[in-house]
Amino acid sequence: MPTTTTDKKAAPPSAKNRFPRWLAITLVLILGLVALWFAGSYWLLNSQWLPKRISQIEGVEVRWDQGSSHHPGRWEVKGLSLSRDDGTLALSVDAERATLELSLLALLRGEMHIDALEANGIRKLRLGDISLQGDGRLSFSQTTLSRDTLTIPHAELDLTQGRVLRESDGAVLARDIHLNASATLDPVMPTTADGTLNPDLAAALSADTELSAHADAWDVFMPYIEALPWLAVSGRGKLKGTITLTHGQLDAGSQLILNTPALTLNVDEAALSTSSDATETTAWVSPERRPAVHTARGDGTITLRVSDDTPDTLSLSARLNGVTVHQSLAETPYATDTQLRLTTSLDNRRLDRLQAPEQVTLHWQDATLPDMTVLQPYVAPFLPEPTPLRLVSGQAESHGQLTLTPTSLSGDVSLAGNRWVTDWHAGEHVHRLTSDMLLDLAIRDAALDASHLDLSGSQLRWQVADANRERSLTSTLTLHEGRFQLEDGEPRGQFSLSGRVERLGFLNAFLPAAHGLAISGEGQLFAQGGFHGRQLTVPTRLRVDANPLSVDFLDYQASGRGELTAQLDSPEQAQLTLGIPRFSLKRQDEDRPHVEGRHLALTTHTDTFSAVMDDPQPEHFTTRISLPIIDVPDITRYNTYFPEGVGIALLDGNASLESELTLRGLHGQGDVTLRAFGAELSLMKQRLRGDMHMHLTLSEGNIDAMRFTADDSFLRLENVSRLSAEGHQDAGWWAQLNMSDAALMWDTPIDLSAHLALQLRDSGLLARLFLARARENDWLGRMLNVLDMTGDAQLRLNGDQLTLSDLTLSGGPLLVLADLTLADQRASGALYARLGRLGLGVALDDNEPTLQVIQPRRWFDRWRQQQSLLR
Repeated sequence: MPTTTTDKKAAPPSAKNRFPRWLAITLVLILGLVALWFAGSYWLLNSQWLPKRISQIEGVEVRWDQGSSHHPGRWEVKGLSLSRDDGTLALSVDAERATLELSLLALLRGEMHIDALEANGIRKLRLGDISLQGDGRLSFSQTTLSRDTLTIPHAELDLTQGRVLRESDGAVLARDIHLNASATLDPVMPTTADGTLNPDLAAALSADTELSAHADAWDVFMPYIEALPWLAVSGRGKLKGTITLTHGQLDAGSQLILNTPALTLNVDEAALSTSSDATETTAWVSPERRPAVHTARGDGTITLRVSDDTPDTLSLSARLNGVTVHQSLAETPYATDTQLRLTTSLDNRRLDRLQAPEQVTLHWQDATLPDMTVLQPYVAPFLPEPTPLRLVSGQAESHGQLTLTPTSLSGDVSLAGNRWVTDWHAGEHVHRLTSDMLLDLAIRDAALDASHLDLSGSQLRWQVADANRERSLTSTLTLHEGRFQLEDGEPRGQFSLSGRVERLGFLNAFLPAAHGLAISGEGQLFAQGGFHGRQLTVPTRLRVDANPLSVDFLDYQASGRGELTAQLDSPEQAQLTLGIPRFSLKRQDEDRPHVEGRHLALTTHTDTFSAVMDDPQPEHFTTRISLPIIDVPDITRYNTYFPEGVGIALLDGNASLESELTLRGLHGQGDVTLRAFGAELSLMKQRLRGDMHMHLTLSEGNIDAMRFTADDSFLRLENVSRLSAEGHQDAGWWAQLNMSDAALMWDTPIDLSAHLALQLRDSGLLARLFLARARENDWLGRMLNVLDMTGDAQLRLNGDQLTLSDLTLSGGPLLVLADLTLADQRASGALYARLGRLGLGVALDDNEPTLQVIQPRRWFDRWRQQQSLLR
């Protein structure tokens, strides 16, 4: 049957009806699946089942309070807590809300792989023991957090109003943090096979960071200097920084700067000498846990920087102004008003491989030390005990630079002070010096354990005001070599120095005061030698080219330009030698010199130097004084040695004098020779002119009493003539007086007792001196003039008279016996003269002679007997 048109039109609608039905079924299925997904994901994200399943991954823990998901693997959660902790390295993130994309395949494999994380409202970000808290945003992607692998290809952190805490004790390390950072962590195994932190973890980290905060220098900078157990920094202030880290190492341009009004540097001097083995026990734990010996506090800035010029160096510097330095247990500051700068540097390496700084440099200027006695502990270790130098009082200004290494320090220190009071000890003697000083100390090398010290190149300048001089006395010493060591608790050293010394009196402490030795003057000094403990070592020498140079000995003082040397030839033999080519000489009680001389030489010697250093007693010394040539322009100055009123006086003339004295302990001996030509003198108002030669041989001397034995001394008069109105009389007369049993006390006037052996050319001059009739009567004078007279007498010369007793003169037919006393310008006594058979007695009373012609010898003997009874 043929098909109709109506049948043909009905067939297509049935096919079309089948297609929408299939589409509807598909749509219904999709909607069902979507609904099932929403319902399932809501249940998974809010039932804590999924976080617990994810937390079953070893070392990973995930929690959130509420979540939702719009497509598989991307979740929006609130109250997110994501952590990874394998017991070695702890990482965690706590955020108010976050968008989290996890790799589902990685989860199926038991791994934690985060495709993306965007967290806002950061509550806490923890890395190890350090936690960040604040308001900010964190994002990272393609991150793997598993026990075996840790990788963060890209992470960004933007934090405001944050703070940094240390988890172990809850301490706030920084606050008010503004942080903008981006970082990457290359794939790395966080731990090694033995479970320790992988040292290559730092090498996998790269970051760029900009930050500002309020922080403490202790928390920020101590990790870089914690290997220096003697140094600590602290002080809270404003921190700014820019950090660029590439594979764990800081890049050029990275820096951290902390400005604080109370920056503190703590220095523990005891730790400076601590061995490296004890570093752990002496390391700083906190600024308060171990008080420092010195604490410097002021307004300052501390900077950690890698500069563009030196990208391989990480430098740390601290600058402080208006610094006050305190010393532990001290009431007054150690130093005030100081500008201080501390710098150190490290090799710029990976942060985990940074090594302790090889050196630290400390600069200071404008420092005021209110009490210079605080420096005594730094001087004492290199001085013997008891110390020869003690700082008593004074203030000082200081500037300088010191460079410290783990074992030593070096640098330059300058100290300038006014009215420094120092005590210099020599045995039991103490010399106190008040002066203005400038010390430029060049520390070439100083061991921190005080085992050695090199001060070569140092200079000391001091100025002593002297009211008796128009100018101040300024001395300067330069230490060309100064090396000191401490061995078995005893100091030793070698030194070489030179300079100008304005007061040589410091040498008097080593001279025998009993010999009257004392040195004064100024000059150029040179010294070289060494010491061990309290003893100088051989050879030690000192030389001074002095102008002027004065030396006191006995009761005299010689002055001029000369040279002084002191040397130690053996451990116990020391000698000081002084020479003045041209000198002036005076008694110490006189205002000005009265004689000139040449070639003075003084030597004092000891064979017991160690005993002298303890106590310079005179028995340890032998002193020799040589005055070979002395010119006496005015001989009358020696009238002071004659008692007034004895009728003897030097009137005119000049003389030459030479002297050699040896003083051993308190005993002395020597020779004194005086020669005068054409000298005039008066004797009992009679004037004489002639030549005089006196020689004193001194022995068995007592230095304290200035008493000597003068045996073998003599006085010789030659070419003597008596001056009168008629001219020269008795010309060519001579006499010699030899002394024995002589005791001399050197004083003014002199005290002398001696037995005299007399030799006279003739007796005529004596007769005319004592007998006016012999002068007036030529016949009598000629009769009493007998040639070649000899004899003896007892001489006594003391403070007010001259006595000749038991005088006996004989020659040819003449015999003279006499006892004479000269005092108060008068002559008294008695004389008996016999010429052949003729005898004559003469009584002298106040220069008035009375002749005795009847039995003169008997009269004279009775007179002597009466005088002996009166004595």
